[in-house]
Parts: sequence; C-alpha cells; structure tokens
Amino acid sequence: MRRCSGEQGPELRAGLDVNVSPLLLLGSMNWAAEWWNPRMCSLADLVKAAQDFVRYGMGHPALFAG
Repeated sequence: MRRCSGEQGPELRAGLDVNVSPLLLLGSMNWAAEWWNPRMCSLADLVKAAQDFVRYGMGHPALFAG
C-alpha cells in the first residue's frame, strides 16, 4: 500500500493483508445502506462509527493515543 508524497500516519500492523483489508472495509460500508435504519441511530452516528472503525478497528481508542 503506497502513501501519497508527504503523507504521514501510523504504520500498518505487520501481517495485515493490504489486498483483502480494503475490500472488507469497503464491502461493509457498502452494505450499511442495506441494513441502516434511522430509528436505530442517526446518520451522523453511523458515520462516526465508520470513522472510528477505520481509525481504531475493534480496539479501544485509548490504545492508540500517542
């Protein structure tokens, strides 16, 4: 997985399959349109949950504090 020139960020974990992982992530986000129900949570809450999942996976955000 290449980064744009000058882009900085945390390194990916060792052993991460960089070919499959983006497909899993995009697939799960595409299906959100099928199962999301505005009575369950707001669109803003859904977007926040997706952002947190991209940033932190299933780990607690405190584990990623720098």
